[in-house]
Amino acid sequence: MLELGKVTAVMDDKVQVQFPRTSACDKCKLCSNESGGNVSLTLKNDVNAKEGDIVAVEILGKAVTISYLIVFGIPILTLFLGMIIASAAKLNELYSIIAAAASLLIGFAIVFFLDKTIAKSEKFAPKIVKVYQSSSQAEELENDNFK
Repeated sequence: MLELGKVTAVMDDKVQVQFPRTSACDKCKLCSNESGGNVSLTLKNDVNAKEGDIVAVEILGKAVTISYLIVFGIPILTLFLGMIIASAAKLNELYSIIAAAASLLIGFAIVFFLDKTIAKSEKFAPKIVKVYQSSSQAEELENDNFK
């Protein structure tokens, strides 16, 4: 998915890019919310963008899908594994609940550490793919169904 945004700040090798909020933003939550119906994202500045430039940012749909699978799938999977193990061990009801809760906490811990690992990886990070110095170039692309 490509989105057009405006560079609002340059910080060393990173830039702050502001986007108009779209309906896809409700599902994704990758960017931070700002006032005025905009969202912003801090990105690596590999294309030498300057403040005020309009940039095209590629956000991989695969990355969003994988993040949903990690955030929701792993805790549910560990919860079910805890319930299955407690059932196989023929634990009484109280210990089964404790085992399920403990396995759910383990699932959340796994997600926490995976999040830290994935955040360091640039494989799934949004990237600036093109810089437009004038907003007229970007408007032409929007009119051509760029988004």
